[in-house]
Amino acid sequence: MRYALAAPERQRGRMSSITRNVITRLAVGASFALLAAGCGSGPASLPSAPTTVSTSGGFGPAPVPVNSGPYAISGVLTESGRSIAAANVNAWVNQGNLGYAYGYVHGALRTDGDGRYRMTGLPAGVSVWLQVYKDGYVQQCAAAPVTVQGDIAMDLALVSKANLTPSTMPSAPGFRSVSGTIVEMTSAGKQPVAGASVDWEPLEDFPAVVTYSDGAGRFALCGLPQDETVRLGASLVYGQIGYANIPPGQTAGVEITLR
Repeated sequence: MRYALAAPERQRGRMSSITRNVITRLAVGASFALLAAGCGSGPASLPSAPTTVSTSGGFGPAPVPVNSGPYAISGVLTESGRSIAAANVNAWVNQGNLGYAYGYVHGALRTDGDGRYRMTGLPAGVSVWLQVYKDGYVQQCAAAPVTVQGDIAMDLALVSKANLTPSTMPSAPGFRSVSGTIVEMTSAGKQPVAGASVDWEPLEDFPAVVTYSDGAGRFALCGLPQDETVRLGASLVYGQIGYANIPPGQTAGVEITLR
């Protein structure tokens, strides 16, 4: 998170190995671009152009081929059982040494009037991170990455900003909910910060899960890997930023100080 990222979940897959593999292969210096309409005060972002890694460890954008295939990921996007139409659905597709944003290759994908989406053209073996966003909503629970070996049915969820919860939420086995408080140092001492964007980016500039702190500075995210250290970022639109590394197993008591 370099600035305030507005908001733009799961078929079980082992997130730890996928996360490490993808992070080590993506370029810190690679080209990134904004995709589709964002939500809230600004657009969500994804790595844009296909990127690759050399055997020497150098990273950078390259005009490498994008594999296509016969498989699809499809499902329904809801909030508390109510379908959400016209939401943006994007993904980072990892092909091993090559990754690309789905929307960059296939164009913008949005849910239909019944909240349904269908992401096509996926080959076997790719790992896919799904990201969903719509104005007024956030993806408070991360969608675990899935490995494509056939067609996949995967329902997704968003939460309207009015219905955000600062309390820990249930997560699937192997994943966790994390809660805490956003604060800042003032002349009066440490004070809670309301309305801060809080996210986790398993890939640089790819917020897989997003929420906002409430009036008491409290926040919660879910769908984070249980057995990994995750780095949360928080920010305000006028530039204050803070980070916190959350060790494996911790679920509460996180404090992020904006500076």
